[in-house]
Amino acid sequence: MPEHTLVVLALVVLLSVVFNFINGFNDAANTIATSIATRALTVPAALALAALFNFAGALISHKVAYTLATGVADPVYMDTGVITAAVSTAIAWNLTTWKYGVPSSSSHALVSALFGAVFVKALINGAGVDVFRWSMLIKIIVALFTSPIFGFAAGYVLFRLLAGTARGLFSGMAVQRGNRFFARMQVLSAGMMSFAHGSNDAQKTMGLIALALYQAGATERFHVPLWVTVICAVSISAGTMVGGMRIIKTVAKKITDLQPVHGFSAESGAAAVMFAATFLGMPVSTTHVTVSSVVGVGASKTFGKSPGAVVGSILNAWALTIPVTAAVAGVAYLIVIKTGMLVFSLATALGLALFVYDLYRK
Repeated sequence: MPEHTLVVLALVVLLSVVFNFINGFNDAANTIATSIATRALTVPAALALAALFNFAGALISHKVAYTLATGVADPVYMDTGVITAAVSTAIAWNLTTWKYGVPSSSSHALVSALFGAVFVKALINGAGVDVFRWSMLIKIIVALFTSPIFGFAAGYVLFRLLAGTARGLFSGMAVQRGNRFFARMQVLSAGMMSFAHGSNDAQKTMGLIALALYQAGATERFHVPLWVTVICAVSISAGTMVGGMRIIKTVAKKITDLQPVHGFSAESGAAAVMFAATFLGMPVSTTHVTVSSVVGVGASKTFGKSPGAVVGSILNAWALTIPVTAAVAGVAYLIVIKTGMLVFSLATALGLALFVYDLYRK
């Protein structure tokens, strides 16, 4: 393999690992925030649990990886330049929304960034929109946009069912005993949610790395090597351990008042939707599903309401994700082909380092 190709592949792998790491701490809120809010778990225990189950979940399947690598566009147009531009854009978007504590979708950011970069590459080459695999792309879009609806419905229905059951089970007991029961159950639901997150989100960059390896001739056939699976699992788990307390506070405390039964309902409902999506090989947003499930629980319980300002800011971030990341990724791809992969990657690394330094300095 030529030395230049090896350097390019190393850059793609490095950016993908960084994306997975940031995805881990950006989405840590989605898997454990409700457990922290209800005090079922302390922050260190919740982060450790989430990291462990994220890692385990990342090892079970590659369906989502193959969908993302081959379902957006013709793989010929998903070259290292496109992947670099898209992943860099998704990283920047995740860090920006994290800075302001707004839950946003890594999945939406990555898929729309891939679309934007491929679109610009196709225009330059005079290929038009025929390079997109519209049948599968539409399925991905439908999954991304309907999963929050299913998350809301799952949280709403599950809490209604559990509320009725709990009244029967704990009618003669103190409220505290019921809370203790569901607090213990939340350890299970938080583990399921983290496992579901790892099984879906960690796969997205696995597919892109595998595609880059195949196109460079590093592998004889398109598949996800074991080492790619492991580094993606490790990086998303490490990111989860770091946590994202800004977003955790938003999901845990600013959307709706939560008791253990509410947290268990939200986590279990969201996990069920995520497992179904992974089984179907569809990339979906853990953020959207989890927040929607929390809102669904808030809508079904008789006390507490989801503050319109908070939910509105989350919806605005969701609405902005697709057009902004698609446009930025398109521009990023133009910069890649004008400056070269190495220059763009070094500039991106420097920019991200300064951005993170500025965040923590403040």
